[in-house]
Amino acid sequence: MKKSNPTTNSEQKFISRRGLAIRWETSVMTLRRLQRAGKLKAYFFGRDCRYSMENVQQLEREALAA
Repeated sequence: MKKSNPTTNSEQKFISRRGLAIRWETSVMTLRRLQRAGKLKAYFFGRDCRYSMENVQQLEREALAA
């Protein structure tokens, strides 16, 4: 049986600020504005900001439905 690697699992659940900016073809400042508006939940690991992939995908689905 294959053991799961906790580091790999957490890497799959979060995306970096820069990674999301590239994915959405937007600026980091736009992501910060969405964060301040409460539309995008940010998680900080030290000084490193990450976004939950679950939240990102939910926002993408909502944008497609609108």
